[in-house]
Amino acid sequence: MRLLPVSGMGKWSVGLSAGFLIHTGMRLSGLFVPVPSMILAAAGLVGFFLGLYAMIKKKDRSMLVALPVLTGLLIFFMITAELIYPH
Repeated sequence: MRLLPVSGMGKWSVGLSAGFLIHTGMRLSGLFVPVPSMILAAAGLVGFFLGLYAMIKKKDRSMLVALPVLTGLLIFFMITAELIYPH
């Protein structure tokens, strides 16, 4: 099993998810990030779907492609929980 993705879709998914995680970490630490939360969530979900595509269709089985899939699942569950139990 490789560490780095070999397909273009895998590289895009890793990049989008890394951007999502970096911006979310900056936002949680109190730094001002002028990016709306919906755009960050959309980038994370696009990374999730690109990661799934890379894993299923392109057979990209690298370790870093699994990270966007796990991150996307977390985002998907957070959105679902927010829709079911709004506050």
